[in-house]
Amino acid sequence: MRRRPRRGLAKALKKLSVRIAKGRLKKRDKILEAVGRLKERFPKAHPFVTIRVGTGPRDFTVTWNVVKFKDALRRDGARRTTTAPSSAISAGLSALTSDAFTDEVCCRAV
Repeated sequence: MRRRPRRGLAKALKKLSVRIAKGRLKKRDKILEAVGRLKERFPKAHPFVTIRVGTGPRDFTVTWNVVKFKDALRRDGARRTTTAPSSAISAGLSALTSDAFTDEVCCRAV
């Protein structure tokens, strides 16, 4: 669920940095407006990124907080189906370890 907004924000920030680097966007106020629009457009992804706009003409940095993102993925957990018998669900979930959780977390009880 978090992957698509994160990728969209990363792509949009890259485009914004190219605009700034080429000199198409110079004024600090306009850069801040563009950043604000991106934060509105990607509300689930912007807490994982720190955007700093300096006072210089091309002073724009983006820092991703990877630890915070991984913690959010871990909190999301795995989906659990309730249509299967509870013994099958517990057997399937007991086989998983904390290392099994990756960027796309989904487990099904068979």
